[in-house]
Amino acid sequence: RGQPRPPPRPPPALQRPFWGEGALAPPLEPTQPLPTQAPESDCRDEGVADEVWAELQRAKAAQSRLVQEMERHRLAEERHRREELERQRQLEAELDRLRRELQEQERLEAERRLRLAHEAETERRRKEFAEQRRQQERRQEELRRQQAVQEKLRQILPCPAGFQWYRSGGGWRCGGGSHFVSDAQLAAHFTS
Repeated sequence: RGQPRPPPRPPPALQRPFWGEGALAPPLEPTQPLPTQAPESDCRDEGVADEVWAELQRAKAAQSRLVQEMERHRLAEERHRREELERQRQLEAELDRLRRELQEQERLEAERRLRLAHEAETERRRKEFAEQRRQQERRQEELRRQQAVQEKLRQILPCPAGFQWYRSGGGWRCGGGSHFVSDAQLAAHFTS
């Protein structure tokens, strides 16, 4: 009573920030580049054929998808661990409730059933998590291998224009598109 009323709030549509025509969310931040990546430009070298350029763009996109997929899996693992802790907390709370409500014999039987179900579910999730972990490790190993090859390429066959190398076709192509090293050429440098 006696206090002035606050001014009316504008409609929700006017309260939301605007990020461009039809946008409902802010533009996504670009993902951080891999630590071994040099600054990249989408400048196309003169004389690079359309099919070579298209292949290079696909290779760049494939590498970007691999990095994004690894991040999604890392986040999924974190979410899985949080959910598992919450499920464990809920199971413990349910077990406590059953202990208070049941008579001695019923309580023992309910605990046995709950423990067996929990053990079976825990084992199933452990196997699922182990498989996800193996897949993640395979993806990480592939990424490490590609990064090692890129680093070796920079050391023994640096791109004259300073671009990063990308896996493309049967070898590696520089980010500008005009320089290519086949797997056979690369193997010859590794073994010599």
